[in-house]
Amino acid sequence: MMCSNKKSGQSLIWLVCIVALVAATACGDQSSTEQEETEEFRAALVSEGDIMLSYEGEEEGTRSSALNGEVSGIAALTAETVVKTNAFLGGHIGMMRAIVSLPPTTAEEDRRTWEGTHDGYFLRVEVERSDAPRGTRFDYSLTARPADDSAHEMLTIFDGHVVRIETRPHFDKQGWGIVRYHFDHANTLDPAQQIDGKVRLAFRRVGNVRQVRAHFVGVQTPRDPNFPDAAAYDYVLLPNRAGRMKWFAKADFNQDGGQPLEGIAVHSYWRGDLSGAGVALATGGTLEVDFLRSAQCWDDQLHKAYEHLSWPEGHTEKGDRASCVQNTDDLEPPAVEENLADEDPAIPAAHPAEESGE
Repeated sequence: MMCSNKKSGQSLIWLVCIVALVAATACGDQSSTEQEETEEFRAALVSEGDIMLSYEGEEEGTRSSALNGEVSGIAALTAETVVKTNAFLGGHIGMMRAIVSLPPTTAEEDRRTWEGTHDGYFLRVEVERSDAPRGTRFDYSLTARPADDSAHEMLTIFDGHVVRIETRPHFDKQGWGIVRYHFDHANTLDPAQQIDGKVRLAFRRVGNVRQVRAHFVGVQTPRDPNFPDAAAYDYVLLPNRAGRMKWFAKADFNQDGGQPLEGIAVHSYWRGDLSGAGVALATGGTLEVDFLRSAQCWDDQLHKAYEHLSWPEGHTEKGDRASCVQNTDDLEPPAVEENLADEDPAIPAAHPAEESGE
C-alpha cells in the first residue's frame, strides 16, 4: 500500500537535524529547574513507539528470509504494508525529536520554542503544554519559511497533539493523540522532494496495546506511479503481539496502467506466533468481473494453509479450513472510500486488553 521514502523530503526534512546544532549555539544555559521542565516537553512528544506498526511475532526480526513453500499473499501483503508504512513515516518523528534534544531558543512556563536557519530556510519547533481531562496535553508543530523572506507565512510541515497520562517524576509513555504530515506544504517550500498531499494519524497507546488509524489524502509521488490515490488503515497490536489490521486503497491492482484504479480492501488477523487469517477484496477499475474476494489462512511461517477465492460466477477452494486460527467469515474488509475526507481520524477508544494485558 505504501511506498518507501528513499530521499523523500531530504533536502528540507532531514536538514532540520542539522539546524538543531546551529540553533543550539545561540541558546543560553538553562537552570536545573528549566532543564527539568524542558525534559518533560521533550519526553512527551510523539515517538515512533506511538505510531509505528509491527508484524514480528514472538521472536524478534523478520520471518521473510526463512520462508519456504507457498507464502500467503495476504500475509505477505500485510507484512509489506507494515514495512513500507514505517519507512514512509518514521523519519519525521526522529527529526523532530533530534531538534528538541538540544536547549530551546525560548522557554516560557507552558511553552518551549526552538528556532534556527539553515540552507535558506527559517524553521521553528513549538511545543505547548496544557491540562487535559486525564493527563497533560502537549501541542507541537514544525513550521518553516524561506530565510530571506520574513513576510512569508510560516508553513506547517508537521504538527499534532499528544495527551500523556503521566509526566513527572516518572514519565509514562502511555497516551493518545494526533499526528499530521503536511507534505503539500513541504513541497511548496522544496519542490525537489517530489511528494505531495497529507497524512493524518490518530493513535492510542495504553497498557501495552497500540492502536493506530491513518488517512492518506491526496498523497502523490512521481517516484512511485503505483502509489494509491487514497488510502487508510486501522491497526491494533496487543501485548502478546497478536494483531489486527484493516486497510483500503485506490491503486493499480491489475498493474496494467489502466484507469480508473481498482479499490482494494484487506482485513487481516494474526496471533503472537504470526499464524493468521485474512480477507482481501478487489473491486472496480479495469477488473473484468465485479469483484475478486480471497480468504486465506497461514501458519507460523506465513505458509498458506487454506484459500477460498470467489468472484460473481464461481469460486475455488484449496487446503484445510479447519486449520484456520480465525474464521475468515468474521473478517469483513473495510469499505473503500472514493473521496477520503481531509480530516483527522477519530482517536481510538479504550481496548479491553488495556486492562487485562492479554
